[in-house]
Amino acid sequence: MSIIYKFRKNKGKDFLQDIRGKKGCFLCSIAHTETSSVPGISAAGASRELIKYTPAADVEAIYYGRAKCLPAVPENPKGPPSPVIISIASLQILNIPFLAINAGVKVKPFAPLVEINDVPGGMIDSGEALFALDFTAIKEKCEILASELSKCFDYIVLGESVPGGTTTAMALINGLGYNSFNKICGSMPGNQHKLKIQLVKKALEHLLPQDSPLDIVRKVGDPMQPAQAVLGSELSKKGVKVLLAGGTQMVAVAALIKHIDLSAVKSGNLAIATTKWVSEDKDSDIKGLMEEIGLDIPLMSSNLDFSVSKYENLQLYEQGFVKEGVGAGALAVSVFNEKDISNEEFLLKIESIYEKIYQK
Repeated sequence: MSIIYKFRKNKGKDFLQDIRGKKGCFLCSIAHTETSSVPGISAAGASRELIKYTPAADVEAIYYGRAKCLPAVPENPKGPPSPVIISIASLQILNIPFLAINAGVKVKPFAPLVEINDVPGGMIDSGEALFALDFTAIKEKCEILASELSKCFDYIVLGESVPGGTTTAMALINGLGYNSFNKICGSMPGNQHKLKIQLVKKALEHLLPQDSPLDIVRKVGDPMQPAQAVLGSELSKKGVKVLLAGGTQMVAVAALIKHIDLSAVKSGNLAIATTKWVSEDKDSDIKGLMEEIGLDIPLMSSNLDFSVSKYENLQLYEQGFVKEGVGAGALAVSVFNEKDISNEEFLLKIESIYEKIYQK
């Protein structure tokens, strides 16, 4: 079974059937949040100093096959590589276009960017994480982008690269009135729940009963969330199928869409896709989150198996390291949906990308 249907199975099958053979595009929103600088919060990079470079390096790797802002693409401190290797392999197999969106990075990639916002996010426990952002301008740009993309594509894979994003996802979901404690995934085994909950609880102290969803995002969110929510909402309303590419971070985006534009959720054009390392993670509960939030949209995951890889660093994915990012899960789902390809064949392609990027 190459694709796992985790939630709303029949809707998920219908969704994938609808996009099979159609024109698609991969958009990746990249952003920075100072929350990622808290020790232990993010493993998206070999060190705390490199975390801010990770989104830029991911984009550069897709465009050039290597990082330009750094000597190499950052990897998890324990050795497993960025999931961008899965993304690159998938894009080469699918042969679909890629666009990077600046939703608020600290380090810009040496690559073409669609500019939505150039202000990074702050610390969520300050209660002023996104107060410097111009939400009106972000909304206007996202609406224009969605309008233009809808003329060209039948479906969009909407991914992200935001170190620390699972913590801001936890904060946003809880801020919107749901309990995501101990349910959010992360880039390390165990998902650092205790540390994240402690930080999120401090952030939530700044919320007021009268706060609107936008107020909540301003106080405890990250820059990717509003950009992704407006893009996903506008594309879906224009009839474009939108595959929200990621794990619990995309559940947070979907929850925000529900609160700002319920019609988009009801359109039937939204789905979430991730990896089995997220959907089957015993230390999180993405399906339970979907149920609690009341998201009547399908959730599926790619059933990639790295346990048979010849590289120990890839095998570490099976032990709970990295798990997801840069649209990897949704792009892999798209590969399995479009192509008659085995796990072994797919893995060989991924390993060849790994060798080119990390084994030089």
